[in-house]
Formats: sequence, structure tokens, C-alpha cells
Amino acid sequence: MPELKRALEIDPTVALPRIGAFFYFARQYDEAIRRELKVLEAAPNYSLAHLFLGLSYEQKKDFSLAIPEMKKAIELSGDKVFPAYVAHAYALSGKTREARRILEELKQPSGKSYVDPWAIALVYTGLGQRDSAMEWLEKAYRNRDHDMAFCKVWPHFDPLRSDPRFQDLLRRMNLPPDTAHTGPAQ
Repeated sequence: MPELKRALEIDPTVALPRIGAFFYFARQYDEAIRRELKVLEAAPNYSLAHLFLGLSYEQKKDFSLAIPEMKKAIELSGDKVFPAYVAHAYALSGKTREARRILEELKQPSGKSYVDPWAIALVYTGLGQRDSAMEWLEKAYRNRDHDMAFCKVWPHFDPLRSDPRFQDLLRRMNLPPDTAHTGPAQ
């Protein structure tokens, strides 16, 4: 956080769009929401602000606000991973049929497009299917998926933190075990 504050002093145009994500990963969801709303006032079509706003609402269990923000991020960016966040939110909100529909779409892409194992693991985590989530995280690890570098901080994986397989995965990535976020997201 001290570096982030310094970055805001040096060049707010670079730091401001990223600050909400920092608060999200620090599990300060109210502050993340406040920051992302401020970014969206200045840049209403900034897809990552919509995404992290939606993710922050999701952690507060406000799915009626979370899912539309995530869908807006998809609409603006076309990112192929973002639907996994929507599926995760659907799963947590009890809409498992919708979550599974998106999961199947992610697992069976058209043409030769890449299936992101990390995204599949994210959805399985939301569905409460730990074994499947770990299986797909292992695939992501073997594929050297860049998103794996953030496994330690993503609140989505909090339900897996007590699993010895997850701790072993962190160890193999040279990330020390994290006991600070072993419970449900705040």
C-alpha cells in the first residue's frame, strides 16, 4: 500500500485504474468498490474497473450488482476468461444451472482457441467441487498459466486454502503457504 500511495502521487493516470484491484486483493471490498466507481466516472468503458467492481460486489454477496458488472466487462473487453467470473458468481448465488452452462462453454471452445485451466478451476471452486478445482489448477500449473502467479491472493480460492494439495501447489510455485486468508472471504 505505501508503494501504491507513492504511485498515485507520481502518476495518478497510471495508478488510479489499478488501485481498486489492489484493494480487492487486500480484501478491502468497500474501498475497492469506492475506487472502481471513481474510475468509472472518468472512464465508463474501462472493462477492468467493471470487472473488479463486480468481483468486489460478489465478495460482499451482492450478486444482483456483481453479475451485471462482470457481464459489462465481458461486453467491453471480449476477454475469454471473464465468463468464468460470471459462472463463479452464478454458482455462489445458487444459480448452478447457469454456472454449469458457462463451464461447459469454457471447456468446449470453438475452433482452436485455448481453454484456460485456471478459469475452469475458478468455476469449479464456486461450485464447491474441490477435487475438480484442484485437477484444473494442476493443469494450469503444468501449462505455466500466468494467472497461477496470483493464486495466493485471489479470494476465489479461499475455500481451497486449507487443502494440502493447494498448499503444495503454492510451495511448488515458490509461494509460501498463506494462513492469513483461510476462511471465507470477508
